[in-house]
Amino acid sequence: MDRLLFIYNPTSGTGQVKGALAPVLDVFTKAGWLTTSYPTQCKGDAARVVRELGPRFDRVICAGGDGTLSEAVAGLTGLDAAMAVGLLSGALTTTPGFAAAQDALAFNDALLAEVSAGYAIAYPFGVIGVVLFVQVVPKLLKADIARERELIRALLLHMKERGI
Repeated sequence: MDRLLFIYNPTSGTGQVKGALAPVLDVFTKAGWLTTSYPTQCKGDAARVVRELGPRFDRVICAGGDGTLSEAVAGLTGLDAAMAVGLLSGALTTTPGFAAAQDALAFNDALLAEVSAGYAIAYPFGVIGVVLFVQVVPKLLKADIARERELIRALLLHMKERGI
């Protein structure tokens, strides 16, 4: 049986993970995973746990916000958290995430520079990935974009007529 480490931040966002923990663990178990769950205890905990315990597991999954994900990536890759935040924000083209990181690190020019460098490195790849996906995938799937557009227009008109 493969081993899975599930790291979650119980205080992230609205704390939805806590309420859904049993069903989530059940899904992992039914998929054949022997799961260890770990609730993060403080800032930096996800990075530490992934770094220390990650190699003992076949897979690591994390749930939480951008901070939890950035910490887990930092722990897996050995990058520091500031660079990981920049790379993730850039690769996902999430400018609001980048802006939030800048605001949070405004007091530290060195960390701010790392976030900015990570964002600058990854952002072009994120944009290229989106463009390729939007342009190439429809062609691979032989999608008729004009026909799809007409179907969506008809659906929106139907919804408008029904007051939806």
